[in-house]
Amino acid sequence: MAAYDTYQKGRAALRRRESEAVTLLEQATAADPEFAPAWAALAIAYQSITEDDSKAMDTAQKALALDANNVDALNAMGAALRRTRRWLEAESYFDKALAIDPNSAEFLEDYAEFLSYVGRNEEALAFSSRGMEIDSRLMPLVFAHLDALTSNDRAEDAYALAQQVLEDATDDFTEIFMYMLATLRNPALDPEKFAHEVPTAALNDEPLWYVDLIKVVAQVVEGSSDEASIDFLKSYYPSNDQSTAGRGYYVATIARDALVLADQLDYVIEKDIWWVEQADTDMHENGWTPFYAELRKHLRYGEYLQRAGIVAYWDATEWPDWCARGANEVVRCQ
Repeated sequence: MAAYDTYQKGRAALRRRESEAVTLLEQATAADPEFAPAWAALAIAYQSITEDDSKAMDTAQKALALDANNVDALNAMGAALRRTRRWLEAESYFDKALAIDPNSAEFLEDYAEFLSYVGRNEEALAFSSRGMEIDSRLMPLVFAHLDALTSNDRAEDAYALAQQVLEDATDDFTEIFMYMLATLRNPALDPEKFAHEVPTAALNDEPLWYVDLIKVVAQVVEGSSDEASIDFLKSYYPSNDQSTAGRGYYVATIARDALVLADQLDYVIEKDIWWVEQADTDMHENGWTPFYAELRKHLRYGEYLQRAGIVAYWDATEWPDWCARGANEVVRCQ
């Protein structure tokens, strides 16, 4: 009973993506090593909170040894394999989870993200929409749905959703940055709206660089950026020592989008290729949105997709309409 109670507390913390989830779920597995749901939830925690994919896969295998049909464990395996860009292996776990329980919001979030990464945009939106009907308060799912909306040329809908999320959580770092992303990718972008609606007062636990980043991105949106502003953004993409590991990805993505908007495409694609070659780091998805139209046409974009393993995945499955092999096997996208 103690193991189950601790597991329930761990699940609640996991839903909020709080680090306490890892501690609680480790306690639950220690209290009852035969309780598969606790191992499965712990695998998701390792994958989504500590971002330790090796540990996530080992833990998911323990859960699957106890229950081969545990959807959370299958999902954790798929998500960890996705981040290590083992696309076909990830898909096999996602497919099995889908056949067992097509109505798990936690699973639908990760599956929609996978589909977005590999360019299956319409499917991504279909599954994220199903998830939103089931649990529209699961924030990771909301973020996956935002991505799916923008990938399907519905950036204004994504902006409206992000605006609602921000109104519900004005003091949360992640919600603010997702709002910034949705705002940047909105083709009907109003520079004044970005400059004045994105919070610029530092949050209680945020250093001053957070405010500086917002101000510099606003300059890019307004068309008033200078060389110093661009250099500032480059210091955040692909990385910056001031960013913590969990938040660094969001910060880097904001800086990257601002650099795309500032037409720094050579720099962005060079760093994209560097980024995707690093171990256990998510590649930057949403390359299929209208926002990235010019970046997709870059001569090195196909190289980026090859190094990310996306081209090999398409060779084994199906190629999208907007990318193709040209002369000398060079991949070109539109």
